[in-house]
Amino acid sequence: LGIVGMGAAAQVLMNQYGDKPTMFDYADVLFDTLPNDCELNVIATIPVFSVHVPGVSNNALAMLCDVNGVYVSTGSACHGHSEEPSQTLLSLGISRQDALETIRISPLRGMPTSQFALACERIRECIDHIREMQK
Repeated sequence: LGIVGMGAAAQVLMNQYGDKPTMFDYADVLFDTLPNDCELNVIATIPVFSVHVPGVSNNALAMLCDVNGVYVSTGSACHGHSEEPSQTLLSLGISRQDALETIRISPLRGMPTSQFALACERIRECIDHIREMQK
């Protein structure tokens, strides 16, 4: 009976988590979609990505993404609406300027990579638009 119960528990876990994308699946989408000069600041064990977008204000990018239906953050989870750079990023040795050009992208749990790819394409379009306006 114990083995049967363990097998049933394993099946429940597989049904709940087995076919959901991993952090690495999302990272592949990010790297395939965003401009080549974007850099991942930190690698976490959960799919939350801190992405440096050189030359682009994180506040401007977050606002433009918001208008286009994609929601990104500009700082740490507890200070996402602050005009100041993320203290977490600064403590990792990231410069103030780079921190002010960093967004946080957090796909929803279990979000299909195809949906995440669409969101990343929108983010890319917003980055391109801001850079075009800066010329």
